[in-house]
This record gives sequence, C-alpha cells and structure tokens, in this order.
Amino acid sequence: MKNILILLVPILIISLYGGCGDSNNCAFLEYEENLANSECLAEDSIDMKLLRGCSIGIGCNGMDTSIFNFDTCTVIDCETLECENIFFEGEPFTGFMAELENDMTNILPTGVFVIEEMEIPFECLFFVP
Repeated sequence: MKNILILLVPILIISLYGGCGDSNNCAFLEYEENLANSECLAEDSIDMKLLRGCSIGIGCNGMDTSIFNFDTCTVIDCETLECENIFFEGEPFTGFMAELENDMTNILPTGVFVIEEMEIPFECLFFVP
C-alpha cells in the first residue's frame, strides 16, 4: 500500500499542475507576449486557449465587482467587452469591461466595469484556482 501511495502522489501533483501532455500544454509566456504586443486587447485578453493546462487563472476585480469567467464575454471593439457574468455585490449582471488598456505592472488589462450606468475601475490579476 505504501508503494502505491509513493507512486500516486507524484502523478496527482503532475496532473494538478499541467504535467506533460498534448496540445493543451500551458503557453503562459506566449499569452503574456500576445498581451504585451496586442493590437486588440479585448480579443487577446479573453483568448484563453493558450492558458489551457496552466495552473493559473485570470480574474478582474473592482470595488465589490469581479469577473472570473470570460466565456460569456463578446468583443465589442478593441477596448470593450460585453460580459454576462460580472458579479456586483455577489449578484451576476450583464455589463461592459470598457477602456481596456495594459497595466504597466503585470501586463493584464485594467479599465472600468460599466454596470447599470455605474463605472467601477478594475484591474486584472493572475490567480491560482
């Protein structure tokens, strides 16, 4: 039994942190490079296919406001996304992520959430789920 646990623990760790595999390998550096050189930040910031297999996620937070799932976001223009699941005070709202620009400290977007005519500044960060 002890031998099985010794073999099982490394396999679990590798699977949790991306491990080796197929076309779903983490391309974190490529994602960062795409953002740094982006001609359309709205498109490039929600292009999560490069982060498949990574052990990190991206979330954007403002005062009592956040979004962690960009699957419901649609590009309006290169500085604006419309998203269905922006959480404000714990409730989901449809709104906009507007005035997108790269943050100088972590390359991820900053801007304002626009929800029911409120404008709430936000910044995006990498996080470990």
